[in-house]
This record gives sequence, structure tokens and C-alpha cells, in this order.
Amino acid sequence: MFLRSIVLPLAVVILANSDVHAKRLLVANAGSDQVLSLSAANGDLIDVLVEGGEAVPEALENPVGILVDPNGDLLVSSARGANAILRYDGVSGEFIDVFASSPELDTPLFMTFGPDENLYVSSAGSGEILRYDGFSGEFIDVFASNEELSDPIDLMFGHDGNLFVSDQNSNSILRFNGENGEFIDRFVTDSILNAPAGFIFAPAVPEPLTICLILWNALFLCGTRLLCINRTC
Repeated sequence: MFLRSIVLPLAVVILANSDVHAKRLLVANAGSDQVLSLSAANGDLIDVLVEGGEAVPEALENPVGILVDPNGDLLVSSARGANAILRYDGVSGEFIDVFASSPELDTPLFMTFGPDENLYVSSAGSGEILRYDGFSGEFIDVFASNEELSDPIDLMFGHDGNLFVSDQNSNSILRFNGENGEFIDRFVTDSILNAPAGFIFAPAVPEPLTICLILWNALFLCGTRLLCINRTC
């Protein structure tokens, strides 16, 4: 039986070791300020890996993005409270440190590691994509900032090496040069999208394609085909 007390889940990541039965599905549960650990086999709750809220020193509030770093530790964006990227032990969930924080960071949402091994974070409050050292967490620069980028949500490097960003205010997927952050174009326009959030690049799949579960807006780029799920659909 799947857990029914999930409130506003925004991101998931799967952790696995050599034992296939030990695979875990980690869910950023924004509504309860927690990161939940569930069985990737049947969805059963294993435990609350990270407990947030105002009462804890690290002040994890409204966790949105979660990411596993090269050391196996868990990076979690705290969109409120700490307003930072927090780091936890990937197994025990024990708080390690504030991995990335700077005055430029305002409402961090999703994040990804780039080809240069640095950490890229969507700063929704400032309308920018910020870059941090992927090993030390030190702020490097504002990687991407453009008049069309006002409410960045998700971000991902594409197969062409460029950075793609979903922006809800412009109802677009924007593309930036993956090396210098210069704006290239609106890769997907507002004639198709309505408040896009998460997206992935996926391989081409045979018809028919069935999407079984959508927790939030999602955009799927499948080969040369575009499948879009909007909030109003």
C-alpha cells in the first residue's frame, strides 16, 4: 500500500546500493517540511529521513529540490526558512551543513550538476540561475539572467550541452548557452505551455505512450516529439 499522507510532493530521487531490494525513493514533501524515504519496490514508507520545520537549527522549510551529490550525500533546497541548499547524510539523514548560500539566492527551487561538476540552482525570487562550486558550495556567479527569465523553476542540461530552464511567468522553456550562460532562445513557447514546472529529456518511445502519474506540471521531450502536461489540462 502506498503512503497516503504525502502533502505537496515536489521532487523525487532514487537511491540504490548493491542490493536491488534496498532501493529507496526519496520524496521532498513540501507540505510537511520533510524528506520521506519510501520503498522503490512498493511505495511503503521506510522512514522520515529528514525532519524539518522551524524548531530545528537547519530550518528546512518547504523543501523543493533534492539531489544526490558525488559523495552520496543529499542536497535539499529549502525555499523558505534557511533559504539555502542544505546537505544531509544520504543514509542516516543527519544534517551535515549549509552547503550553498549567498545573498544572491532567493527562494531556491530545483538544482542540477552541470558538465563542469558545479551546482546550478534556480533562484525563483531573484529570477536567476546561480552557480556554486560542486564540491565546496562556494558561490561562483550568476550564471544566467535575462529579461525573459523571471520565475525559473526547473533546469537541466540538454544533450547539446546547453541549459534548459522552465519559467512560469513567461510560460516557456528557455535555452541558455551551457558554457557562458548567454540567452539563446525560447525553446518552447507560451503558445503551448501554461505554468510549466518540472521537465525531463527522455528517449523516443513507441506509441502508445501512457503517463500514469503526474504530481505537478511536467514537460517531456521524447525524441523529436513534445508531450506537455499543463496545470489546466
